[in-house]
Amino acid sequence: MEANALGFALWNTRLAPHNLNQSFSGRHAGLVGSIIRDLIVGVNVRLLALTEVRRVDVLSLLPETVRQTWQVVSDTSCEVHDFDVALAFDRSVCSLEWREFLSLHHSGSRVRAGLLTCLRLLDGTFLVVVVAHWRS
Repeated sequence: MEANALGFALWNTRLAPHNLNQSFSGRHAGLVGSIIRDLIVGVNVRLLALTEVRRVDVLSLLPETVRQTWQVVSDTSCEVHDFDVALAFDRSVCSLEWREFLSLHHSGSRVRAGLLTCLRLLDGTFLVVVVAHWRS
């Protein structure tokens, strides 16, 4: 990857699907952590969008060696129907300007469409990142 490139990845982890009664083994969580480590350390990803991470401590999935310089944006409301998306990013390459969880009421229920963030890169450029996951 080029020196000034900003590595980005999006991944449906299947750690915490919208049905909270469904859970995965510790082995699955270990595999998720291993893949995230490979993305961050091996591939140099600096923006990591994750889905199906409802009520998961996303920061704990990151390698310990990078946790102090990374930030996670996720829904911490613990509402019955909360958002299952998150964005993790390296604060040494960008900072969070603002974020908004997008939802709309449709046909009598709340549709949680995703996460909209605005990041500021080191050179002052703004980067808008949208993370969406449509529950099937």
